[in-house]
Amino acid sequence: MRIVKTVFKLLGILLLVSVIGTLYVLNRGGAFREIRPHFAGRCDSLPLDGSAEDITVDRERGFAYISYMDRAALIRGEAVQGTIMRIDLNRVPLVPEDALLDRPAHLRTHGLSLYISPEGKRSLFVINHPVNRGTEPELVEVFDEVAPGQFRHRETFRSPLFNSPNDLAAVGPRQFYVANDKVLKGG
Repeated sequence: MRIVKTVFKLLGILLLVSVIGTLYVLNRGGAFREIRPHFAGRCDSLPLDGSAEDITVDRERGFAYISYMDRAALIRGEAVQGTIMRIDLNRVPLVPEDALLDRPAHLRTHGLSLYISPEGKRSLFVINHPVNRGTEPELVEVFDEVAPGQFRHRETFRSPLFNSPNDLAAVGPRQFYVANDKVLKGG
């Protein structure tokens, strides 16, 4: 009987410590805080035939660039080409327009990044997924601005380190970081 009382006491203490610990973690995580809406702008829906995977904004010029592709058609097995859409944020209504004057023969867009040089020259870096992922190389395409918001294809990068690229950050005219969303094969 004495052992049973001791076991119940220990279980009670363990339960109390667990409850206190859980409440502490929830409190530190903000579970008991009230969040008050504070968005001062407005949000408009932009109907598109495809979907946007990534977006980057040229704040100086007021352009948003969207990595655009009809992913629903891709899932259905249709041949799909992507592009980069430009939205002039200074104009109402918002109208998506193609930002690419030319493109590689195959372009399945994903992550993108805008690089602005110290001289103000702009380049878009875009992840380009192959038709047969896993057997064909993943690519990064670079487009240079030739007129405000209009880009021409300049260069293609490929590397065995592009295992499953998801996003990238351009840091120079030919320099960028790539984030793979899966572990590298074989290492």
